[in-house]
Amino acid sequence: MRKWAQAMCLPAGLAVAACGDDGGVLPPIGGTVGTGTDTGDPEPPPPVGPPQGFVDVTEEAGLSYLQHVRVTDPNDCMFAGVAAFGEFACDPQHMSGGVAVADADGDGWPDVFVTRLFARDLLFRNRGDGTFEEVGTAAGLSLVANTNGAAFFDMEGDGDLDLYVTAIGEGRNFLWENQGDGTFVEVAAEHGAALAGPPLDVGTSVLATDVDRDGDVDLYVGDWRPDRPGPDGARAALLRNRGPEAPGYFENATLDAGIVVSDDDGGVWVFSAAATDFGGDGQIDLYAVSDFRTSRFFEGRPGGTFEDVTFAWGAGRERNGMGVAVGDVDLDGDFDLYVTSIGNPPVPCTGCIRGSGNFLYRNDGAGFADVTDLYGVREGYWGWGAVFADFDQDTDLDLVALSGMFAPSALATGGGAYAESPIRYFVSSGPAAKMEDLAAERGLDASGSWKAAATLDFDRDGDLDLFLTRNAGEGVLYRNDTDDGTTSIVVDVRTPAGTPALGAVVEIEDGADFRRITYVGAHDGFLAQSEPVAHFGLPASNDPVDRIRVTYPTGAVVERTQVPRGIRLRIDPP
Repeated sequence: MRKWAQAMCLPAGLAVAACGDDGGVLPPIGGTVGTGTDTGDPEPPPPVGPPQGFVDVTEEAGLSYLQHVRVTDPNDCMFAGVAAFGEFACDPQHMSGGVAVADADGDGWPDVFVTRLFARDLLFRNRGDGTFEEVGTAAGLSLVANTNGAAFFDMEGDGDLDLYVTAIGEGRNFLWENQGDGTFVEVAAEHGAALAGPPLDVGTSVLATDVDRDGDVDLYVGDWRPDRPGPDGARAALLRNRGPEAPGYFENATLDAGIVVSDDDGGVWVFSAAATDFGGDGQIDLYAVSDFRTSRFFEGRPGGTFEDVTFAWGAGRERNGMGVAVGDVDLDGDFDLYVTSIGNPPVPCTGCIRGSGNFLYRNDGAGFADVTDLYGVREGYWGWGAVFADFDQDTDLDLVALSGMFAPSALATGGGAYAESPIRYFVSSGPAAKMEDLAAERGLDASGSWKAAATLDFDRDGDLDLFLTRNAGEGVLYRNDTDDGTTSIVVDVRTPAGTPALGAVVEIEDGADFRRITYVGAHDGFLAQSEPVAHFGLPASNDPVDRIRVTYPTGAVVERTQVPRGIRLRIDPP
């Protein structure tokens, strides 16, 4: 159990400035290192009424696109052979729309990859000036397929980012190997990662992290299978990286690891997953978020195996688990969970489907407590993506929760009432305070059939922006224009190859009373991968931060002390 009283006993750190590859001082976020020269120019007047929220900059940033054209006839399905899905035959097309954010070309700026149906996927390269250009075809990503979830990761440890993509109705998933020159080649079958099988598949989210703590990146891949193939045929799978034996090649370790997620009839319904050390014992645990009361919490064991402790931990209470967000909501030094589900519709509706609503699970070290109503975050309509982040940089975590579903299987019972849903933006005013939905007041007042939520600092001004996807609609880039004098530190943790260290835990201490924790990849939720960095809002001060501690999945630890505020700090392994 990780509590701050234990975390205080740290080895002596090394006092350093923020260092780049060459050991030099990095420029502050949003600016450059000053020379101290007085140019004689007058100071610009202070802004009047500083902005306090988000601004839709999609069009001006060059990120406009259409995920797919909605089929409105509930009997007109977009995929061949879906009759075997029975009552769910036309639902999969309405549960799609993914995004993955990472520095795909290695130029220091986060790029955006989006998935689509019946069209090629799109890769938007960040130009570094607030705009993007679409380069998918030039990068070799010209395949036309029905894709859904995606994640960037360095599969063979060669210093560039590869890309895994799930699919709907294609009979397989896709793995794109980065050639090191900005182009990609599809290699899933030969690398053991295609998960090929019957075409009646609904690939969902991809979680990329070092599950077995051996220094390379593994994959947990979601699958929603209405044709009920049973656990042995499920493509909700743990793909273990073979590492030094065969870098970037995978084996299906799902059953050997003890990860079985199914209902009594053998149906597998995994929508998303989260993995980190929830129990504080040094092992990686896995929460598989799954539909129809089949969510499971697996506690990690030495050797890369898992034990199902769902009921012992008080997990799996949501009725229809869909998305997940991870963060230390109560600021006690361990990771809590927010799981989206189906709640009440956003408009009055007679006879509508109703569910359990979303759940906030507070981690008490050896179990989860339901604190959803205490924090006021249960109602999320037909929930999907969610993400915790300190968007307003007041040092505690806020929560964005998405929803919206055009549900052909449920139209007769009011499923259409969820089709156009608002964004929920729950703003925190303290670790034990009820959160307030300020979406409309903070610029997040759009409606839609929302799906994925990813965070990124696309303009490198130090705060976190939002990219949201809409099913059968346009994605939206929201620039964070909150400006109230706060500051932050962004910690960019790297592997020996120089790529993001997915799964690394980052802790920060600033005085006796300020301690925060997050991990690289914590913001991955339904069909989403956020920019893989650790962001911390900080108290206003001119003094450096006392200590930053990074724990790699392998157990290696790196510390920095007396770190300046307002910087982007790169951490390389010892």
